[in-house]
Amino acid sequence: MKSTKVNVVESGIDSGKPIRGPSAIEYDQIGTKSAQELLYESASESNYKKAEEKWAKFVTKIKEEGLRRHQIEKLIKCLDEQKQWSALHYAVFNNNLFVTKILVGARYIHDDKPYKCDLNVLGGNGENVLHVAAQSNPLWSHQKEPTRTSQIYTSDAYRNIPDVVKILVDSTRFDQKIDINHQDDEGRTPLHLAVMANRLAFVEYLLERKSRVEIKTKLNANVFHFMFIRCDPIQSSHDLQTMFNRLCAGMNDEKKPALFQSRTLDNRSPLVFAVGHPHCPESIIRQLAEYNDDNSQLILAFDTVAKRRIRNFDVLKPLLKRFEREISYQNELVQVVCRHDYIQILQWLLSNKYITCKF
Repeated sequence: MKSTKVNVVESGIDSGKPIRGPSAIEYDQIGTKSAQELLYESASESNYKKAEEKWAKFVTKIKEEGLRRHQIEKLIKCLDEQKQWSALHYAVFNNNLFVTKILVGARYIHDDKPYKCDLNVLGGNGENVLHVAAQSNPLWSHQKEPTRTSQIYTSDAYRNIPDVVKILVDSTRFDQKIDINHQDDEGRTPLHLAVMANRLAFVEYLLERKSRVEIKTKLNANVFHFMFIRCDPIQSSHDLQTMFNRLCAGMNDEKKPALFQSRTLDNRSPLVFAVGHPHCPESIIRQLAEYNDDNSQLILAFDTVAKRRIRNFDVLKPLLKRFEREISYQNELVQVVCRHDYIQILQWLLSNKYITCKF
């Protein structure tokens, strides 16, 4: 499966508020460029040779301005005004291996120490470079995701990790390691964003390096909420099942109930998010339903399906059996569906043997 352009199409928690894209600054059109501008221009370059050439111009400018060591270090970690990103953020987003190596300290150049960047430098939204990597289309556009489930647990999956990411996470720097569990201003970790963007290889890579599945955002959403947020291209049933299986494999059974039952601040469990995805397989609905014994969540699930005009009603069958002896909840269920004027699901609901209420 080839990972292509990812654009979230929902809003609020369902959108995940994707990290901003490349800088809007037109660096190439600037007349007299400062060292700072040349640094961002070099970091934003996706072509290796051009990045090397632009970096040379940056170094020349530093010498011309006579910048001292502490001034260079300050320049490297400085955030730009428009996007609030550092040079390392731009280099990672644009899959700029040349500049990333220099900033991480993985590439030897003459007197390179002043150019080393803090691996955990944060952008204006509190995001580190792994948050940026999770949402970068340029970084993943040439990578192939595992096509078989067995590949996810082998070295084949690691071949699809961009070198830029490997340099960051597996850095041999003795002074620091990148924080793969860092939460941005909304409480999202790189794992949340990798799951949301359907980057299976990256999810596997992060989990193998002890990324924590149980972390929740400030809206109290966990990774199982994020995996059902639609992206572009939208996830297939196979994508969702594979991602679900991998996330479950990344935690012990004791954590499942808490994560499957966990609700966002607007009272929605992963089950409610799951039924709102048009391609969610019934097997996932069944597993999530086993851990949700609160009928209010089942009502919300049907409300979501009716509101979003989801056509695949059959995935809701595991939920209906729970209403067989609950006449009062059956009435509420029908009323909720009627509220959205979705005649098809109402007909399907009333024709089901588990719904016996009379009107």
